[in-house]
Amino acid sequence: MRLLERRSSEYRAVWCLEWYDRQTERLAGEEELLDLVDDDIRRVLGKPTSDDLDGMFELNASLSERLMGVVEVKTTFDFDRHDYFLGKVSK
Repeated sequence: MRLLERRSSEYRAVWCLEWYDRQTERLAGEEELLDLVDDDIRRVLGKPTSDDLDGMFELNASLSERLMGVVEVKTTFDFDRHDYFLGKVSK
């Protein structure tokens, strides 16, 4: 994942959903979630406001349902074939 570079003010942070093939562990797809903000992520993941949300967060079926409750996700989740992760990327 192209993690956000915190020191550079020239980049804009965007939340991105990435999924990896369980057999090959290769990136199978990604989707930028443009309307998603940090407070939404905290609600989805159950994180406190003090959490700076660094890194990648693995999604399970329950968390993916919460995510779809706060933002439109075009991806169809298939947890038998893929592992899903949510993180900030720099644009």
